[in-house]
Amino acid sequence: MAGTHPSIDCIRHLQEQNPDRMKRFDGIKKIDILLGEAAFHHGGWRAARPLTATGAQMSNSFTAATQIVHGQVLMPQFTPDTLVDEDAWRLVDLTECKLHITDGDSIGCQEVRIRFEDGTVLHHSVPSAFGVEPPLSNDDIVAKWRQLTRDIVENEVVGKIEEIVLSLEEQDDLVALFELILQTSKNPLTR
Repeated sequence: MAGTHPSIDCIRHLQEQNPDRMKRFDGIKKIDILLGEAAFHHGGWRAARPLTATGAQMSNSFTAATQIVHGQVLMPQFTPDTLVDEDAWRLVDLTECKLHITDGDSIGCQEVRIRFEDGTVLHHSVPSAFGVEPPLSNDDIVAKWRQLTRDIVENEVVGKIEEIVLSLEEQDDLVALFELILQTSKNPLTR
């Protein structure tokens, strides 16, 4: 859900700027996620168990906790085992999503505030999700493609698809691309 991406971006920034502190997530006391109206109404609800893979991906509190605990929010973080991860659920329970309307109410404008037991507060805000502002570069897109297909699609197939897509303007026929896309991939939720 698009409304979860800015929260994940905020946490990723905090992890990059404060790696040691953010790895000690057992010391987190409270997480506030400030959301614009659309994101709040779509993903600001309080997550409760049991949560499906789809529901987890729609929840700002669950995706934020997942980023903190696992360092990424990709399909492997939504397997049945990770949906019951006690570290993630402890953080979900400490999270409050709040409606935060600003002048102009940018759809993607979000802020995350993390309060630790020792009183330290880390916070970061973004005007929109990475990929919207700033837009993804071609290198970012290739890196994301490789990240999303890792362990799901055979490396050789990934490389061939990548080669064709990166030279679409020179391609006379895209049958080879469609044949590659039709090949079997692994289910990322059952690894």
